Amino acid sequence: MAITEFIVPGTPISSGASGRSRTRWKNAVSEAALAALPDKHALVADSVRVTIVYFYVSTDLDLDNIIKPILDALIGVIYVSDFQVANISAAKRDRAGTLILESASPEIINQLAATAEETRDFVFVAVELVNLTKLL
Repeated sequence: MAITEFIVPGTPISSGASGRSRTRWKNAVSEAALAALPDKHALVADSVRVTIVYFYVSTDLDLDNIIKPILDALIGVIYVSDFQVANISAAKRDRAGTLILESASPEIINQLAATAEETRDFVFVAVELVNLTKLL
């Protein structure tokens, strides 16, 4: 069951980035998540699956290094603790390449359409409840 999906405009920050830029990025992620959630939402206390897709124009960022700041930014916004993250799916996609969008979230399709001329980076994040009795 989906909890929320949202877009964070811009280039993600690596977990090794300076404190100030990491804080700025985490604030951007938190604000985007809050904007996508209904008013007076309750924090999720159950296990979740997080999907992260980084759409870039040019990058040298390692995918594994952008995950932790995003997960940390959602603490106290969507879930109580990042310990609740039971599954993670992460990807990065070159915006200059061919993208097959047949099962893509409307959030991704709308963002690609809205920024087609600008071709700027963005990150798609989805959080959903996960059934821990299923292996994957």
